[in-house]
Amino acid sequence: MSLKEDIVGSCEICSGSGYLLDGKACQCLLKARSIGRLKNAGFFMNSLDLVSNDKYTLPLFEYGEDFIEFFANNIEMVEQRGLCLYIWSKEKGSGKTTLAHYLMYHVAKYYSEVSRYSTHRSYGFQHIEEFVESFQDKNRTDVSWKTTWFVLDDLGNEDRSAKWKKEGITANLPRMLHFRRNYNLPTIITSNYSPGDLSRLYESELDSLLEIKADGSLGGSKFREVKVCGVTDFRLETELGGWTV
Repeated sequence: MSLKEDIVGSCEICSGSGYLLDGKACQCLLKARSIGRLKNAGFFMNSLDLVSNDKYTLPLFEYGEDFIEFFANNIEMVEQRGLCLYIWSKEKGSGKTTLAHYLMYHVAKYYSEVSRYSTHRSYGFQHIEEFVESFQDKNRTDVSWKTTWFVLDDLGNEDRSAKWKKEGITANLPRMLHFRRNYNLPTIITSNYSPGDLSRLYESELDSLLEIKADGSLGGSKFREVKVCGVTDFRLETELGGWTV
């Protein structure tokens, strides 16, 4: 059974047709379209299952919650302006990556509506380790960091033990950020590093592109900083609406 058949076929609202009596797409069809696109783009299925459930709740924030709300509720404006988020917390498992999935699910669902249905928008997700290694494969054609919407996960936690990896990071991270800034493409970056710590880690090479200020804060014409302070480890087994995730 396909993902679409699984989600739509079990819907009691539209009786498995995917459409309502007025001809509009049922929420189950929008969900199936969104999850299908993001899954094919490298997003994690367990996280997509989580954020598409009505019982999912946002993590706790120390600051930046208003930027999350703006991002989720002004999707066309975010896309037109190429607005970006830097989501960080020193606590592992605090929900940063899940939060990025939540935002991208809302974007994909927004553009799955019949009135806004779009197939030309593309989505990409890469862990920093995969991002670095992708530049080693000269035959690779799925350049996720050139997609319309892109999530770079866990920046700063890549392996620097090999010389080529160190060189790949310093050469290609600025390349990616320059490209996305030049083409006005929305980007979400998650990290365990504060902007100030990230600046020291990369010896200030990313400061101008990420808009990291001298005082260690982050923010400018494109990027906004969000600090998650939740203590729940979403990688552990927790009960959510009868699911074990």
